[in-house]
Amino acid sequence: MEFTAENVENVVNQFYSDIGQQKSINIWLTTAQSSSAAWTFSWQLLSIEKSPEVQFFGASTLYLKISRFWAEVPVNDYDSLRGRLVELISTYAGGGPRIILTRVCLALSAFVLNTIPAVWPDAVPAIIQAFQPENFHLLNATQVCCALLETLKVIPEEFLTCQMASSRRGIVRHELRAGLSHVLPLLYQVLSQTTCPESVSREALKCFSSWVQFGIPMLEDEGLIKLVIQALHREELFDIAVDALVNVFLHSDTHRYIRAFQNYSCRHF
Repeated sequence: MEFTAENVENVVNQFYSDIGQQKSINIWLTTAQSSSAAWTFSWQLLSIEKSPEVQFFGASTLYLKISRFWAEVPVNDYDSLRGRLVELISTYAGGGPRIILTRVCLALSAFVLNTIPAVWPDAVPAIIQAFQPENFHLLNATQVCCALLETLKVIPEEFLTCQMASSRRGIVRHELRAGLSHVLPLLYQVLSQTTCPESVSREALKCFSSWVQFGIPMLEDEGLIKLVIQALHREELFDIAVDALVNVFLHSDTHRYIRAFQNYSCRHF
């Protein structure tokens, strides 16, 4: 059977309705994802009117192609692919299952890891600049901010789990660590707003926790860490704030700031 969007959609629906045939169906779907046709049908399956199951398969396929079949992408198509991913994120930020939005954000994160720094040297600040309310007229400020924070959050997560040569991993880690100088001020700006919606605060704390792996200079970012500590006093944010602080204080660089850590303990715990 040809790997067209219509055929793949029908097989995905069959996968969920015919439990007895799931094993053989899964083999067919896995083969479809590896095919060159997947670059076409994945986008078609992500149409907003498709079922969540079909959309999820489309998003997972797109992520798979970008993360594991990057060599198939022509250099001349890099810019258009990046633009389509940002547009797709904005579509799902305005409505649709959250799990689909996350998968599309993962696809963009895979794009970042494949192109930084040679092709996209300013990826992190460029993403922050791209996800501004004035660039998305159909979304409100909260939707845009949550989409930005979700996109930023999954970049370090993808870095941890992706397959990458050790030499390449060192280069990418250096670039992402440099991105802290853009991410941390953004998170401080978000969390310091007294009128910040709970959904945005939650995403900001998760994003902070994710980026901690690249190191948090405690003396330089005392204001941000103070805001994370203050989140402990809000029941709806307590668990996320605890996770973030645990990641901070268990980081391998924390021993360099032991005195600062002691000061935090005396003042805030």
